[in-house]
Amino acid sequence: MARRIRRAEWHESALLDLNATVTVIYERLLELFHRAEGGQNAAQFTEARQAVEQMRMHWESKSSGVISDDAIVTAYAYFSAAVQEGLSGGATLARASRPGAVIRR
Repeated sequence: MARRIRRAEWHESALLDLNATVTVIYERLLELFHRAEGGQNAAQFTEARQAVEQMRMHWESKSSGVISDDAIVTAYAYFSAAVQEGLSGGATLARASRPGAVIRR
């Protein structure tokens, strides 16, 4: 019984911690999105990559071993796939990496 209670407490703690991390990352990405509406540069791309990497590290080191809720695991999988598709280092990164480059929408 005590083990089940402890596991539930770890789960709740992990959910709260993940929620706090997602909130911080979301706010950073939203700010970057609004700044990039006039055009993207390599620094903004790097900041976005760092925010996404922070989310990935948090998931892999703290959340994935404790949180097994299908909805949350699936949401992270979609997030991860979207990141791979959107920040994969394709033509957008190549253009943004040029010194002084600005990518217009």
